[in-house]
Parts: sequence; structure tokens; C-alpha cells
Amino acid sequence: MKEKNCSVIRDRIRTLLEAMEAGVYEREEAARLAFLATAAGESVFFLGPPGVAKSLIARRLKFAFRDATSFEYLMGRFSTPDEIFGPISIQRLKEEDRYERITERYLPDADIVFLDEIWKAGPPIQNALLTALNEKRFRNGAQEMRIPMKGLISASNHIPETDAGQRAFWDRFLVRVPLGPIEHDENFHLLLTDSGDEYADTVPLELKIDVEEYARWQAGIDEVTMPRAVLEFLSRLRRKLAAPGERDGHEAINISDRRWKKVARLLRTSAYLNARSAVDVLDLGLLRHCLWDRPEEIATVNELISDELARFEFGESVDPRVVARELGSLKRRIREATLDTVEEETYEPVLYRGEYVRLQGFEDAEVALMWRGDFEALPVEGGTGCELFLFNEDMSFSETRSYSDVKRCDEPAVRIDGAHYPVEHRKTWSTTAHEREPAPGEREAWLAEAEALAKRCAEAVELSVSMHREGRAEDHLFVDSDFAQTAYAGLGTAADEFEQLRLTAERLADQLRRES
Repeated sequence: MKEKNCSVIRDRIRTLLEAMEAGVYEREEAARLAFLATAAGESVFFLGPPGVAKSLIARRLKFAFRDATSFEYLMGRFSTPDEIFGPISIQRLKEEDRYERITERYLPDADIVFLDEIWKAGPPIQNALLTALNEKRFRNGAQEMRIPMKGLISASNHIPETDAGQRAFWDRFLVRVPLGPIEHDENFHLLLTDSGDEYADTVPLELKIDVEEYARWQAGIDEVTMPRAVLEFLSRLRRKLAAPGERDGHEAINISDRRWKKVARLLRTSAYLNARSAVDVLDLGLLRHCLWDRPEEIATVNELISDELARFEFGESVDPRVVARELGSLKRRIREATLDTVEEETYEPVLYRGEYVRLQGFEDAEVALMWRGDFEALPVEGGTGCELFLFNEDMSFSETRSYSDVKRCDEPAVRIDGAHYPVEHRKTWSTTAHEREPAPGEREAWLAEAEALAKRCAEAVELSVSMHREGRAEDHLFVDSDFAQTAYAGLGTAADEFEQLRLTAERLADQLRRES
């Protein structure tokens, strides 16, 4: 997939979408999502009350494709398969004994299908639609025919409690878009004063997609790659969705493997039509329209997507952890090369009541204590005066006794009037560091490495800020610009972390210069 050809496709699709949206107010995103789903060969569900342009979007979508045919039907409680898939051919039944439907001008003959009030369809219709949606095939009598349907748009003003059969049917509709009345007065006024034919074909012939081009798209979409960062994002999101929420108490949202497969196809299609050979972080904004089953789950899905975007990896060039590891390695090597460390066994007296040491083997009392300050002040050579505090077996105080010839021994012990008394203690280890001069040329190599890291951090800060600033969705065909701020939020955090790493690397470089 050559970049030049992709850019041509993107610019042409943008112009096509703008023509398709003409006179459709506050429904631009819905129209674009319908086009994207159709390009991916997937189906769309619009949730909303009557009169919010659901059928208008379906009719406009037909105009995007050259010589496309469409089929529309408002489902009712008593709708039959004949009304959707065509009536039985009485002539063939009589003359050839063949049970076949006349499918011309019915769903099996259409490129774009719109089924309103989809939940009123009975089981026979839903069962037939399952195969049509999943395999683009329809069994007509004894033969199975390939149908040209590129996209199916369904609509309803509610989502019923689904049993196992309906859940399988509901799972086929990948893109789910709530629609409501026009919100802004300016658009409402435009709607009221627009006297044009809203069902007129507004797409110039040269912009329309023909059958051959649509087939080429399918091959090109298959070549789009899913980067590891995107795959890991989807794995984390799937686990979060499947786990009941601890913060908001939401129930687990289990997405079938089939729907995840469809999601991947939709993301690849978005990347392809946006002139890219790999799925990008902005394409992930489409997940908001694919991962909820009930309207009350929409907020939870959006929140979980935002949370996971904060952990999205944009590549090593803007990953501060890569530089942090290298900087940590440099500091460790410097420390190991300039310091000799020696571990020594030491003794720490056990303290009684927080301020006394105990003499062992003192026969005149059960417990003999010396104030810690006196013990630490004892000389090694020559004696000095000191007091002992003696206690009975029941730890009742006995007496204070003074001595004039008390000195400290090398091990934790004291000598009183020539008698040796160990001090109760515990063994500890202490590490002593001694500086040493590194090998010739090492300090210069460390300085060059520190300066290079500081430069990389400065460049990464600039790149992160630039990507964050330029990471707007104005150029994305299907994701609204508000999502870009969420998608690129991690870049702002990365820029702050790179700035801290830059300052650390520069301080290290300054220290090495002073020591050179």
C-alpha cells in the first residue's frame, strides 16, 4: 500500500463524506461511522426515537457507492420473510417444482439495507439475517447465493432484554450509535430554513466508490498491521471490561471473540482509509461505539478506554522508561567503578527501657544496668568512674553502686575493677564505602554518555510536546477531535518525565566535569 495512493484515497474520502453529509445536521459522526462500517463490511445500529434522521443517513450512504441499490423496510410485529427476502415464485414452483424467492428489489439484491424497528423482526427473519450479516450469503431454496450487501443499518428506539438467540443477533451489529434530537439552536434553525431536498443525491459521480475499488479496499485493509502497543491495549481493555468495577460497581461487560475480531477489522479499515499502514492510537476512539450492550454501559466503556489510554505506549522515542533504565545503568556503573564497599560485622547493644545496657554475669544482682551514655563514653585505656543500677529477680530496684575503675573492651563488654562483664548485644552488618580513582578515560566516557542522555531527553521532550500539540483528530476521518486530547494525554505525562530525567542527566554531567 503506497503512501501516495493512500493519501489520494483519504483526501477523496474526506470530500465524499462532506458531500454525503450536506444538509445533515449534528449527524456527521453517525454518517461517517456508517460509511466506515460499510467499508469494513460490518453493520450499524442506531438507537433513537423516530424522526432523528436514521433513515436519511441510510439513504445518503447509498449515494457513496456507484450504481448502488438499497432496500428499506419498517419492521412490524407481523412482518414475514416474504416482505424482506422476496415472495415465493409461484411460476417456478408450478413449472419447475422449485421453492425459490423472487429476490430482485429485496434485501438479497441490495447493496445498502436499512431495517427500522429491527427488534420487531420475528425469529425466522432474524435467523435468515444472521447468515446474511456474517457471511454475506442467502439460501434461496436449494441454492446458496452470494449477496452484494455492503452494509446493513438497523434502528430502534430501545434495546430489549435479550435471550441467547437475540444476543447472537445483537452481537452482529458492531457499531452502535445513540441518536437524539438536534441540540444546538444554530443547527435547529438551519434545519428549519433548509428548503433543499434532503434525499437528493449530493455526491458527485467522480467521488462515488465502484465495485472494483471496493474490492481493492478489502485487499488493502487485510494488509494493515496491528502494532504490539495496540494489541496490548486491547488485551488490557478486555480484562478490565470483563471484571466487575470496584469504583463504580459496574457489572462485567463480556465481549465475544467474534465481536473483537470485527473490532480489529474496523480498526484496520479506519487506518487504511486514513492513509496509514498500521492502526494508530486515534483509531482506538472507535471502540467507544463497539463495546457496549446497554446504554448505561456507555459511560463505563468510555472511562475504561480513557484509563487505558494513559498507559498507551507511543514507541521508544517517547517512552521515558527506556531513558530511565539507561540513566540508572550509567549511575550504577559509575558507583561501582568509583567506590569500594566493605561489609563489616558489628555489634549493637540491646537497650533496656530505651536507654540502658545490660551487663551479663554480674553476680551481685539479677540484672545490672548501665546508662547508655556512660557506656558509650567509657575509655578503652585507663579507667573512669561509673554507676551501675542493680535490680532483684522480680525486677524491683535494689541499689545504685559506684565504681572508680571502669573501662570498655574492644568487643561489647566492660571491665570493672579488673573483672570482665559482657554486654548483651545483637550482631549487625555495616557497609563502608571507600572512594577510588576510576580507570583512565572512564570519567570522560561517562561524561559523554550523560551528555548524550541529556540531549536525548531534551529531544524527547520536544517530540512529546509536538506529538501532543499536533495530535488532534481534525485530520482523522472518523474520530471526533475531542477524543484526541484523551488519546494523547500520555504524551503530556511523558514530556514531564523526560524533563525530570534531563535535569538528572545534566546534574550528573556537571558533577563529572567538576571531577575531571
